[in-house]
Amino acid sequence: MGYTDDWESLMNGVFGPGGKLRYDVQKPPEKTGLPDLNAALLEQQKKLDEMLKKQNAALRGGTAQETLAQSRKMLEEMEADGLLAKGTAEVGQEHLGSFEGLAAEVKKTVLGQDAFVDGVVRAMRRPFVLGTEPPTARNVILLCGAPGTGRHFTLTETARCMAARGLLRSDRLAVMDLALYPGSGAEKLFLQDLYATLHAPGEIVVFEHYESCCPGFLKTLADLAVRGSAPLSSRYLVNKEGILVDAGTALAPGAVSRITPCGKYLVFFSRKGRAALADRFGAPFVSALGDVCETAPFAREDLAALAAQQLNALAAKVKARLGLTLAAGADVRDYVADQCSPQQGVAGLTACCDRMFRALSEYCLQTDAALTGTVSLTAREGGIDFALNGGEAQKLFDLLPSWVGIGVCVLLFILTMNVRLTYANGMISPGYIGIPNLFAIKLPMEAYNVGVLFPLGLHNASFSSSDYFPMMPWFFLFLAGSYFGIIAKAGRLPKFCYPTHIKWLAAVGRYTIWIYVLHQPVLYGIFSLIFHR
Repeated sequence: MGYTDDWESLMNGVFGPGGKLRYDVQKPPEKTGLPDLNAALLEQQKKLDEMLKKQNAALRGGTAQETLAQSRKMLEEMEADGLLAKGTAEVGQEHLGSFEGLAAEVKKTVLGQDAFVDGVVRAMRRPFVLGTEPPTARNVILLCGAPGTGRHFTLTETARCMAARGLLRSDRLAVMDLALYPGSGAEKLFLQDLYATLHAPGEIVVFEHYESCCPGFLKTLADLAVRGSAPLSSRYLVNKEGILVDAGTALAPGAVSRITPCGKYLVFFSRKGRAALADRFGAPFVSALGDVCETAPFAREDLAALAAQQLNALAAKVKARLGLTLAAGADVRDYVADQCSPQQGVAGLTACCDRMFRALSEYCLQTDAALTGTVSLTAREGGIDFALNGGEAQKLFDLLPSWVGIGVCVLLFILTMNVRLTYANGMISPGYIGIPNLFAIKLPMEAYNVGVLFPLGLHNASFSSSDYFPMMPWFFLFLAGSYFGIIAKAGRLPKFCYPTHIKWLAAVGRYTIWIYVLHQPVLYGIFSLIFHR
């Protein structure tokens, strides 16, 4: 069973390590406020035992078919009660507690990364073969590769399948984003979050973005992997909520002096390989790695299979949410597959199908009547067309509200572009809201003497500036640019707008600070020479 850690801790506390009786025990230790995990585990064990007794009784007294049906029902009830992982009821009896066929099962949902899946399954199986001594880490694993190549999804699916087979108590992943701790000032927060993550439900702890973490905190993680524990530089206690807090200088009972991996898998994600890890964590940490698994670039046929998978999911979503049947051919599949980019990876395919669903949703929202029938999708240069029940084809992505947002923002820009004071023939006149030569709503002169309205562009005649850009009308131009960015990100612009690399622009980007500092004196010097008399 999975409760040996708690049992061993209890027995060692009474008899001492190795079963030797302790003579120094005077009284039970004071409670620290942690949830009574042992009681919860015992209660769970009782429920499991009761279920097993019922199953054994059924095996003795019924036919094979009845027994299988009852067994399946019991497993489903245990899933519903949270005693077993989702999917356990679908696992064959011969695979419970076994790694046999696990990689093949994961490959049914994780496409195009067969070698990576094999590596992850092997990494998860390693402690079952070699054995580990809690509370040290069960295994330390590095999962590396380009973004959007299935690193996270593979681990999630592997955990799900392992939990369904009874190899893990839970398929939950405890994730810690190390980019949240860039400096040494976040030490207490880092230790609190690390302690909470290691004691969270589940047996897999994931660490993201170690490249942006403070080096001192990486030393703590390295100690967890190499030494099996990390010492704390100060006294800490665990409060009633299970949070690690600084005890200061107080000699409080139950103080926590070390952090341990709690016998869990420690999984590190990175875009780079083993060598880059050594630069940040040190060589001993790299030596402590049990497995390094790296994803490979997707082949064209793999992307096509992934695109088909995404379109099948989209069709099911459209049927369930919109009541329409989706029809798409190989041209649409290839269009979706083309959305895979070095920056997004497979996430580009998912984003493309999400845009399709949002566009179809907008189409359905344009009418109060319930739409029925078949929506046919066809691919073209730069986008997707759709037709309902064989009707006239329309551009699908034009249904998205981005262009409407741009139009509204441009209109607001025009309406507010003349709100500032005007000066003509020695006269000062208030501005107006409206469209020139069509209509105008003049603003009261008193509004220009209210100081708090200065950011809006309403200021008195004594103000002057060479670089003052008020919110009206320029804020609306900014919003129009934001809406245009949505369109650009969605890939709805012509292909020439998406070059992979512009050398001269990249060169400018590398030296922006120098260009910013030097351009003004250079320009002043040039114009001084030109206009000097």
